[in-house]
Amino acid sequence: MLSDEAEVFYGGYVIYALVDPRNGAVRYIGLSINHRQRLAGHLGRPRNRRLSLWLHKLRAVEKKPRMAIIGFAEDEEEAKEEEHRWIVLYRRSGADLVNA
Repeated sequence: MLSDEAEVFYGGYVIYALVDPRNGAVRYIGLSINHRQRLAGHLGRPRNRRLSLWLHKLRAVEKKPRMAIIGFAEDEEEAKEEEHRWIVLYRRSGADLVNA
């Protein structure tokens, strides 16, 4: 991973991982232009049921996921390709991702 909650001043897309603070496991891969705002959206009302259940379990023990920046992309098409590449990589390595 490139950075934990890094200050990113970048004009494109960020590929990020949400990490379980209890065990360091990567549980979600996503992309965003504004990663901090996206994290707030996840914590507020996630649309993904599996993500919502995982976040609920974290809240029950007063924890929040860590966000780690794992990549960058210049445009949306490249960002989607990078996001998919990371999802495949983590799933092949055995990660229990909650991505839909």
